[in-house]
Parts: sequence; structure tokens; C-alpha cells
Amino acid sequence: MAGVALLGTSCRATTAMSAETPRQLVARADARLAAREMQAAVEAYKLAAMTARQSGDDATFVSGASGVVLCLALTGEPLAAGSWLEEARAKAQLEDPDAWTRFQLASGALLVAEGLDLRGVERLQEAYAYALAGQRWSLAMQAAQLAAASSEGEAKLQAGRQLLAAAEASGEATWIAAAHDSLGWIHDALGDPDAAVASFDRARGLLAGRSLSERVRVEWAYGRALRLAGRLSEASAVLESARGEAARAAGPIVTQASREWLGRLAWEQGEVDAARGALESALRHLRLAERSLVESDADSLAPELLAELRLRVATVRAQLDGLPVR
Repeated sequence: MAGVALLGTSCRATTAMSAETPRQLVARADARLAAREMQAAVEAYKLAAMTARQSGDDATFVSGASGVVLCLALTGEPLAAGSWLEEARAKAQLEDPDAWTRFQLASGALLVAEGLDLRGVERLQEAYAYALAGQRWSLAMQAAQLAAASSEGEAKLQAGRQLLAAAEASGEATWIAAAHDSLGWIHDALGDPDAAVASFDRARGLLAGRSLSERVRVEWAYGRALRLAGRLSEASAVLESARGEAARAAGPIVTQASREWLGRLAWEQGEVDAARGALESALRHLRLAERSLVESDADSLAPELLAELRLRVATVRAQLDGLPVR
């Protein structure tokens, strides 16, 4: 409690300057969270909670404080979330369905972050049910996605299907595509490449006509799934098409994000070549991928990813040289 009070004092000047209502601040925080801008989301949720407390709006305070808890849980800082959760718990009321659902969602995420996966998934399933009943589709999708990430086997698949059900109920094509994408990765994790191919293909269909920046992740995932399903010619065609489109879209000024995806696509093409036994082509594509990822600052932003790629380069080079591969 004391920690929350201190945060309230430190935010007072900012609160006084804000022209947004507490509910508008929660909406802004939701948008930052959806964009995975975690620090901006945390600050906006804190500000929403502070302004709501000052105006006596308990329901919106619970929404803001629960958002803080959710962000801290997702970023691996569960200890920092405790005081926010306790104050939200004291004010949460079932009669305030949006705030109650957010509180349940945040509580489940925090339990998972604390290593209590089974209890956390149970709470997330409760949040999903509340959100679905209240037609709060985005909250239902968050709950299902977190439950899927924290589950195994059939439970993971069931949560993925719940995610898709909420997305389809929303009628938002972008959300439905994202749900099919998530379900594809669930099938991938469960060792079912054919089902993964089908899910990624549905996502691609829903994103047809969108800019490559909106589609590139799904194009890459689809090509990868085709490779794992043994459909190497199709995988190569998808990846080559996406690489060509990415290069054309980048133009003379290549952004960091473009370099990253050019690298990932080239890496996957290299894996397709290796699966075909075309080791010289595989090495060429893997080295191209390494160069693109280095240019995207992967040395500092994703060192483990770059190390994995460099190991693949060394492995394929050894195979070409006829050396034993460990």
C-alpha cells in the first residue's frame, strides 16, 4: 500500500497536467500494451489509477491498477506488482464487470509469473469467461492467449481455440488473423506441422492485400511450417516471394525492422536448402541472414538468436567440408 501511495505522490504533477479522463488513460494504456510498448503502457496505467483514485472512481482505479499488475507480470517483475494488486483487490467489485475482468486477468498473469501456473491458468479461464459473457473481446483474447502460453498439451490447444472463438466473435479481421497465427504456433509447439500450415494459411488469407509489414511475420511462419511439414518446394516459393517483396518495399533506405525480417526470411530459406541437401545454397542464404541480422543490431538486441544462427552457419560449413558435425 505504501508503495502505491508514494507512486501517487510522484505522479501528482503529471496528473494535474493531464487533460485525459481516467477511462481515456486506460484506453491509451491498452493501446500501448497492444503495441507491446510495455514501459509506456505501465506509465499510462499508473497515471489512470492515480487520477481515478483522486476522483474517487474505484472501478477505473481497479482497471488501471490491474493494468500495472498485468504489465509487471508480463515483464517478469511480480514483486513490484504486489501493492498494486492488493489495493485493486480491496476495491474490485463483481458489479463493475470491466474492472472485475481486468482484475481477474491480472491476478492470473501474476500467479503464472510467480510460478503457480495451474492456479494462474484457472484464474485466466475465469477472466476469459467473464470477458466473453460481457463481450469484452480483447480482454477475452488476452486471457486465452496467456492461458495457452502457460499450458501444455490439450489444454494449450483448447486455450488457443478459445482465443480464436473470441476473435471471431469480435468480427475484426486483424484479430481473427492474429488468432489463427497464434493457433499455428500452438500446433507447431505440439508437433503438428500440418495443422500449423493450415492455421498460418488462414491468417495469410485474412491479411491478403495488406502491406508486407502487416504480413511478413505470417509469411515467414507459413514458409517455416511448410518446411517442417516436408513441403519444401512450396516453402521455398513462399519465402522467395516474401524476400523479393521485402527487398522492393525496403527501397534505398532499409529500416532496422526490414533488415531483421530480410534476415529471418533468408535464414529460413537456408534451412529449406539444407533440408534439400543443397548445402552451398544453404550456406549462402545463412550468411546473408547473418549479415542482415547484424545490420539490424541483433548483436545487442537478440544475441542468443544471432548465436543460434552462427552455429547453423558453422554446422553447414562443416558439412560442406566433409567434417563430422556434433
